[in-house]
Amino acid sequence: ISSFADTIGCEHKVPFGFPTNINNVEVTDLCRIGYFVSYDNMNKIPFYVAEYLIADNLNGAEKRISTFKVDQSLPLRYWSSPLDYKPTSSYIFDKGHMAPAGDMSTESVAMLQSFYMSNIVPQYPKNNRGIWKSLEIKVRKIAISKGELFVFTGPFVEKNPLQIGTNRSE
Repeated sequence: ISSFADTIGCEHKVPFGFPTNINNVEVTDLCRIGYFVSYDNMNKIPFYVAEYLIADNLNGAEKRISTFKVDQSLPLRYWSSPLDYKPTSSYIFDKGHMAPAGDMSTESVAMLQSFYMSNIVPQYPKNNRGIWKSLEIKVRKIAISKGELFVFTGPFVEKNPLQIGTNRSE
């Protein structure tokens, strides 16, 4: 599904090349202002996200705009929706960013794009609001202290994962 054209403009986020998809996961590659996402179509989550963080871009004053949205650049059958995260009797998930909104604090459009569901994975609330948030903050601090940092983020997917998007009518 992906093509070279989908990566144009994001080469600086992955200067050593785009990772090889050795598992042949069906992906759609999307270039965003603040990140690149290789989206896992079947699981409806990012396969991985790449960012190039620059210290000067991490001290912005953009207000967090928490507006989770369907990524309409994906084919409809691969959409993830905020409705997929509605609590059920068997699970409650947070919408966890792979490219954190906090990394987009100098650019309002980048901030909005960070809330596209193609950048989101289900996370247990305790993980997302605890150690994951702490990790995001530490990564930003490293980027600020070093001046720049390349970051690759991706989820761990269990062998037979619960799948989002199966609990609602399409």
